[in-house]
Amino acid sequence: MTKSSVKRVLQAEYSLLCIGHALKQKFDDLAVDSGSGASKIPKFYFNFENSIFGELVSSLNSSGGESGRCLPHSHFIATLLLPCSILDEKIRKFTGNDDMGDANDHITKAVHAFTHFTALYTHKNIILCDLQGMLDHNKVMCLIDPQGHTYVFIS
Repeated sequence: MTKSSVKRVLQAEYSLLCIGHALKQKFDDLAVDSGSGASKIPKFYFNFENSIFGELVSSLNSSGGESGRCLPHSHFIATLLLPCSILDEKIRKFTGNDDMGDANDHITKAVHAFTHFTALYTHKNIILCDLQGMLDHNKVMCLIDPQGHTYVFIS
């Protein structure tokens, strides 16, 4: 991939994280305002807070280190590290082509409700999909790498 295409793909990925984060805040606000037992909805969030989209810029003195190697791409997304030992739970898929999650599981129900909310709140202009995540260090579900279907172009 070219530098500009990598940048474009990562910007789109970062935009979806940002959109997911913003829509989740609206989802939570609606749940609280409706008074329909918002405290019973399992907590989850997008891995967006404290994340950055950036570009590494080499200094005039750097030549790739002692080995002469350099990174394949200079643009990156950095997010908070999630637990990833062999003892931690693996990534769970909630929506996708082949896996819709456990329909009786409360976190799955909450994520599915959020997916429907995204379509309604945006007047069917965007729906977040392929939602997956893992438990963070506080055992709260953190959604990562969302995808979106949209009528509008996200650049």
